[in-house]
Amino acid sequence: MKKQILAVDPGKDKTGLAVLLEDGSIVEKKVAPTLSVIDDINDIVFRHGIKLIVIGNGGPGKSIEKKILTLSLKSDTIFINEKGSTLEARKLYWKYNKKKWFLALIPSSMILPPEAYDDYAAVVIGKRYLKVM
Repeated sequence: MKKQILAVDPGKDKTGLAVLLEDGSIVEKKVAPTLSVIDDINDIVFRHGIKLIVIGNGGPGKSIEKKILTLSLKSDTIFINEKGSTLEARKLYWKYNKKKWFLALIPSSMILPPEAYDDYAAVVIGKRYLKVM
């Protein structure tokens, strides 16, 4: 079984979560309310046997790490610089989700996705750790 990591993009209201393989491929991703994200993290860690949780160093990352430590998981946590990850996440969102025809000529970095894309920011953070972007 290939090793998997859980990447976390902490936010004030929403937190992005993404499970990635060592080659950077996405296994699972979701956006969760920050207030209850610890339950999602716990579930993902146990379902996937996660040994490493990579957390973006902005927002409430430290408080999420403290909550993770209370779970007594057998997972290590590290912090990754998340500067610029929102812009990269926006581009990644449009890579995986087709733009409407009238938006095709506008650069992806300039178009806001129609839904939360914090999960893609988590993918960016995970790929930065894996250095596969």
